[in-house]
Amino acid sequence: MKGGKKLSIPRRLYKFVKYRILKLLFFRKSQPTLHKIRGRYMAVLPEVFHPGLYTTSPHLADMINSLGIRENDRVLDLGTGSGIGAVFSAQFTKHVVAVDINPNAVRCAKINALINGYEERISVRLGNLFEPVRDEVFDLIFFNPPFYLGKPKNWHETAFKGGDYPDHICHTFLRDAPKHLASDGKIHILWSSIADYPGLDEEIKENGLETAKITLKDTITEVIQIYELRHQKKQK
Repeated sequence: MKGGKKLSIPRRLYKFVKYRILKLLFFRKSQPTLHKIRGRYMAVLPEVFHPGLYTTSPHLADMINSLGIRENDRVLDLGTGSGIGAVFSAQFTKHVVAVDINPNAVRCAKINALINGYEERISVRLGNLFEPVRDEVFDLIFFNPPFYLGKPKNWHETAFKGGDYPDHICHTFLRDAPKHLASDGKIHILWSSIADYPGLDEEIKENGLETAKITLKDTITEVIQIYELRHQKKQK
């Protein structure tokens, strides 16, 4: 799960033009917007990660649709943002918990649960990572983490900057995730080729997890890496 790969000059130019134009024309952080993703409408409030501007959200929705989530599976969507992971999971199960440290994101996720008719299936909670779920255990955990080092200056930046190493949010997540994962459960992390958090592969192993599968999606601006993690198999 290595990051920090530099983009080629054509890719850098494409990324600059794409994001600058979209930000200027469509996705102003100061105004609420309504965005359609994979057939579902999602409201996006100011200071919340916008699924229409960045490339990970559609891949998260596609991944969830392909997992074969069972009716009684307990699903945790950490760093839910606008609530995409929770909403798409609620199509299949009525046991969904969505968590975010950003109060604007919590409000946004609640609105989108209501818009999509899943307000009784989704419990949206405010807090940092696993703090709001305490001793709860889940069959599936989704996490679209901040890819970069550095301390966020505002709520919007919490979706991109997870703190400094070794106190980065990814470090805390991998340390605590095994305690909240069912014995046969799975964790799905969306990562990126341009991330700059170091040593994630090593931390996965150190915390009793193993990578079961990796799916790559080339979006021109970056390569999205979807990791499926499980508990390490005990050696006989």
